[in-house]
Amino acid sequence: MSDDRAEIIPAFGIANPQFAKGSSWYGVALPIIFVVGRGGVIQHRFSLQNYQERPEVDVILDVLRKDSGG
Repeated sequence: MSDDRAEIIPAFGIANPQFAKGSSWYGVALPIIFVVGRGGVIQHRFSLQNYQERPEVDVILDVLRKDSGG
């Protein structure tokens, strides 16, 4: 997603708090994976507070498998 004017990212509460409004980096998002269900509703949010860390793929897949009954 591109958010050049830093409007959407802060509205979703996913802006990196390290960068204050007025900073040239303001509006940079934390790395987050949203899983959106068929009805367009977010079913899961996988995130960590450190931008250098990412959720492990196996953890995400395990949660998704449990949700699907598999």
